[in-house]
Amino acid sequence: PEMAQELADEIKESYEPEVAAKEEEKVLHRALCDNCEKIIMGVRYKCIQCDDFDLCEDCEGANSGHDATHVFAKLKTTEQTIPKPSKPASECDVVAPQEESEKEEPSPAQPEVISPEMQEKLDTLNAMGFTDANRNMQLIRDNNGDMEAVLDQLL
Repeated sequence: PEMAQELADEIKESYEPEVAAKEEEKVLHRALCDNCEKIIMGVRYKCIQCDDFDLCEDCEGANSGHDATHVFAKLKTTEQTIPKPSKPASECDVVAPQEESEKEEPSPAQPEVISPEMQEKLDTLNAMGFTDANRNMQLIRDNNGDMEAVLDQLL
């Protein structure tokens, strides 16, 4: 932690004073951006489908070179955690951004949108060690959101 803080201080000193003041408000994450390879300060974007793929605020977006079908968690603090990824980093392909003319038409099947309430329940189960998100989601649905009934089935 001390070495990381020293590095962060060196980075801050290289900016003009008003920029350095803004940087002091940003969180220093223990992660490197997989695009620009800089230490991530501020918001950390972590791919929830890959083992170890992170982007900084500057690199996050459509031209990041990462699989456009993957979902990223927006981590604002170092205390935030996410469930384990669904596939290892070795299976995570980095793809070149496509030109507008090369982009494929979106498929009719849209990914499922998880409500904040469902996500909170999934996060709770994950924190308890129940990491199979698909199973957890199905149990939550089957039990109409009754977490006691879900836990009874998991235990």
